[in-house]
Amino acid sequence: MTPRVVIVAGDWDKTDEIIDLFKKMLTDFPMLPAHYPGIHSRYAAFARTYPEAAVMDPPMLEGADGFGQPLPWLVNVLEKVPEDPQVC
Repeated sequence: MTPRVVIVAGDWDKTDEIIDLFKKMLTDFPMLPAHYPGIHSRYAAFARTYPEAAVMDPPMLEGADGFGQPLPWLVNVLEKVPEDPQVC
């Protein structure tokens, strides 16, 4: 899993629009199957820690069938940085 962080000003009038656009981009971008050791347990731990995260299912990269499915993106929108963030 390669976590990424996108920081957007909460008082910006386009915050919701940019988050929606970001989610759409994630569902449109073809992905390779998750194949490295431990990824499924780390993914599951993040999903348990942040059950409110939106699930974005990417399409399979052409020619990658037969190797499993890509893991869905999990998008977790936080209003502020937690004092004690959970790290998976």
